[in-house]
Amino acid sequence: MSWLTVGDREALLLQVRRIAFGDELHGVTRCPACRTLLDLDLKISDLLVSGSHDSLPEYEMNTDWNAASFHVAFRLPVGADQEGAASQPTVDAGAAWIMRQTVRRASCNGERIDNIPSPVVEELSARMAELDPQAEVVLQPQCVACGTRFSSFFDAAHYLFEELTARGQELLRDVHRLASQYHWSESSIFALPRMRRRSYIAFLEEEPLRRQTS
Repeated sequence: MSWLTVGDREALLLQVRRIAFGDELHGVTRCPACRTLLDLDLKISDLLVSGSHDSLPEYEMNTDWNAASFHVAFRLPVGADQEGAASQPTVDAGAAWIMRQTVRRASCNGERIDNIPSPVVEELSARMAELDPQAEVVLQPQCVACGTRFSSFFDAAHYLFEELTARGQELLRDVHRLASQYHWSESSIFALPRMRRRSYIAFLEEEPLRRQTS
């Protein structure tokens, strides 16, 4: 996946998650104003950007800043760029890394330049986001406590990793409990569909309640 654009990677991960676990997502975020924890109920079908197109090997951007004309030839960031940026010591260093990797040529008033001014870099970043809209999925939740509406980025890779980790731990706990109660083998428990396995766990959790009411 290192050669896919960032948006293509996000879309692929969302599709993998939908195939594996369904369309609905459940998450938690925190209001930046009052720090209230908010539950998020999302659908992958709503997060996928429609009308995406194949990326080109190279794009060009012309812009004016500070009475000078700039021309930049660039490509869209890909997975390998993300991996390289992640190894940098700071977020700003990571962003600079991606710019170095993706800018092919840059000139000011027809003269080649190596350092692009910050305002032009910001415009270039916005242009990249426009060309690859799936790369940044921005949620706009509203706090139920104070009413603040804010922006929150959704990272498909992070969400899927956290979900797989949680489900792996859930499976181990289920195996331990079912093996202890029914003396089934680990392979037999692994072979159970998740819904059926969780039904057995629900029966075990209800057993103490039935004893209390009997």
